Amino acid sequence: MRKKFLFTLLALMCTIAGAGSMFAQAQWGINLLQNPSPDTETQFTGWTKSGNGSWQINDGYVQSSNKESVLTQTVDLAEKGFSADDLAQAKLLVSVRYEILKYGRAGSGICRAMVVCLDAADSPLDTLYAVNKTQFDAVDVPPTAAVAMSSLPAGVSKVRYELHGKDHKYWAGNYGPRFTDMGMALCRLADTYSASVDPAMGDSIALSKTTGIALGDTITVTAKYAEHPILSLSTNTLQQIEGNKIICRGSDMVVSAHLAYSHTITADVEHGTLTASPAAAMMGDTITLSKTLDEGCTFGQYIATPDVKWIDGNRFVMPDEDVTIRWVLYQTHTVPFFEGFEENNTQGQAVAGWWQESEKGDYVWLANSTETSDNRRPYAGQWNVTLRYNNTDWLFCKITLETGKRYLFSMYARQNTSTAADANISVYLGDDIQKDAMTTNIMPKTGVVSGNYQQLTAAFSVPETKD
Repeated sequence: MRKKFLFTLLALMCTIAGAGSMFAQAQWGINLLQNPSPDTETQFTGWTKSGNGSWQINDGYVQSSNKESVLTQTVDLAEKGFSADDLAQAKLLVSVRYEILKYGRAGSGICRAMVVCLDAADSPLDTLYAVNKTQFDAVDVPPTAAVAMSSLPAGVSKVRYELHGKDHKYWAGNYGPRFTDMGMALCRLADTYSASVDPAMGDSIALSKTTGIALGDTITVTAKYAEHPILSLSTNTLQQIEGNKIICRGSDMVVSAHLAYSHTITADVEHGTLTASPAAAMMGDTITLSKTLDEGCTFGQYIATPDVKWIDGNRFVMPDEDVTIRWVLYQTHTVPFFEGFEENNTQGQAVAGWWQESEKGDYVWLANSTETSDNRRPYAGQWNVTLRYNNTDWLFCKITLETGKRYLFSMYARQNTSTAADANISVYLGDDIQKDAMTTNIMPKTGVVSGNYQQLTAAFSVPETKD
């Protein structure tokens, strides 16, 4: 019995020693967070949600909504194998990738990613921010990697990673900042790292240093072919990237580059000619458009495929792909003139063939052939145009009118309430396609109601012949 007891005791002691050895080595340069990029499968495993808002998972991001939303994860450094001597020489690295979508109201948005250093009693000692944006006004931040590094304060025992997000508009159907690729690691100056080029890049880029890279070292990336300069860099681990330089933040890295290639601009137009200068360009170049229109046509707007960033009415910034430019032209009509909106329109889109200018509200006149609620069924034919409530919007077209003639204007309209003050229509003549040029009123403001369509008419003449 005595020998059996000793054997059992020795076996138990070996089991404890084996379990203890799991954290004998400090986990240098390793992301200490569990589930650093929550997705629809892992959900929020490892994280604690708090605050008055809520978190959702959208497009690979954790996304805040409503009031301030908080997401935290606390790590005990001793459990990760770090001794007091280790912590004295350690650098704390915090990283995140975040995005802020542009929504409305000023002064309410919050976007924070940070690590709070805690003592053994969970009292805060210091805070390191990767992102710290508050009280921002309708900003639009594309997906951005943020990295910060600092020494640890004396007495640190735990580190708590925190995300704070709050919607600009206090919900109203929108979301607040969103985050992914959260990282929290301890690194030390004595370690070195490596860098290599992604094999998919071939020999297109070169690195100034590939081995023996210390924390904080800078690697310069150069393009080997002058006709394909570097537009941006990326790495498989979160590093600090500044232009064509990478600052090591405590891990090995594989480097990729987005290189510039020449793309073409194609004009796909009728009733005139359109030229682009230059006709081929690289991403970021400015393209200037020049046009000549056939007689009787008036220019409306350009339509670019894909969408581009416009500098002004005739210049845009070249994207990293070929661009096709089309245009919208408006014809000058003659009398008799009839518009039933039966041609060239798309359901739910701005009415074709007419200029518009909004005076109040965010909506414009939309073409309609399928919506019948709220009295939107067309009067005759298959189409009409509709304007949402609480909006004032102008529709313009050009018609050649002659002096000495008497003209009759007629239209049909209705709305969805019985109160005439809720919706009204007026008709003007002017010398230009803008509301401030509409100086001659030929039909005063007239209210319409629900029920049958009401016919509105006006008789007028013009003092001189013009469009």
